Amino acid sequence: MRVAARAPTRYPRAMSAPESIRLVPGHCRHGAFVGGIAGGALVGLSFGDGTHRSDRWQEGAMATEDTGEDMGMAERLAKALDTPGAASPLPLRPAGTPFQQAIWAELQRIPLGQTRSYADIAAALGKPGAERAVGTANGSNPIAVFIPCHRVIRADGELGGYAYGLAIKEALLAAEGALAGLEQPRLAL
Repeated sequence: MRVAARAPTRYPRAMSAPESIRLVPGHCRHGAFVGGIAGGALVGLSFGDGTHRSDRWQEGAMATEDTGEDMGMAERLAKALDTPGAASPLPLRPAGTPFQQAIWAELQRIPLGQTRSYADIAAALGKPGAERAVGTANGSNPIAVFIPCHRVIRADGELGGYAYGLAIKEALLAAEGALAGLEQPRLAL
C-alpha cells in the first residue's frame, strides 16, 4: 500500500503543532477578552479583536459550543483580570521558543506594583544589550496580564508600547500601584 506524501504543515517558529484550543470569550473592566484553554491550561489570553501579533496563539483554534463550564471559566478569568496581581485560575502554558520562555518567566518575577525596563530584563537573563530582542519577545507574549508584559517600560521611564494599547497598559499599571513609582508617567507615542 502506498501512502501519499503530504506537504509539511508550516507553523510559526514559536508554536508547536496545533492542538485543540477552546476559546472562552469574556468581559472584564479592561474590555472584551478571549482566553484559550488546551489540556487544562491557559495557552492564550488576548484583549480586543484578536488582530495583534501576540494573538497568534489563536491561529487554528476552534471555537466550541458555549458550555456551562466555559461560562464559569469566563467568569473566573474576568474576576482574576479585575483583581490586580491575581493568579490565573489555570496553569499557564504559553508556546514559544526557549528564549521567549526565559523572558516570560522573568516577567513573572516582576513584583506587583513594580516595573522593569527592557534593559533590566535583558541583564537579568545575562544578555546585556539584548533590549530589542526582549522587546520583541515581550510583544509576542500570548498570555496578557498573567504573564505581566505590561510591567515592562522604557529605560527613560515612559510606558513604551503595549499590544492592546497604551490606555490598557496604563490602567493595568495604575490598578497595580506601579505608576506611583514612575516620575512622570506618560504615554509614549
